[in-house]
Amino acid sequence: MRAVVRGLAALMDDTDLHGRVYNVGCDAEITIDALADRVITLAGGGAKRYLPYDQAYAPGFEDPKRRVPDLTRLRDAIDFKPKYTLDDTLNDLIIAADPESKVQGPKSKVKSP
Repeated sequence: MRAVVRGLAALMDDTDLHGRVYNVGCDAEITIDALADRVITLAGGGAKRYLPYDQAYAPGFEDPKRRVPDLTRLRDAIDFKPKYTLDDTLNDLIIAADPESKVQGPKSKVKSP
């Protein structure tokens, strides 16, 4: 979310960039299953629970089989670079949901290439 706020603020500052679609966030591809594994690991364990597709989505909903984020347009428009890793953000969310969690302090900056 913090990447979205930062990205949108920069995009809104330049009216020449209005009216286009931009992916904001991180361009590392990760499956929902791998993301669930990462959250479980960072949060200290537990078991994955699966919800049947027809219970998770309304009839007719089409979920893409693969999501491949592309930040090229955003980088070109505002020289966007992620400031936080996925683990930083997940750690922050885990701490926000459970301040007693064993997660150690996040906020290590992503190294710029």
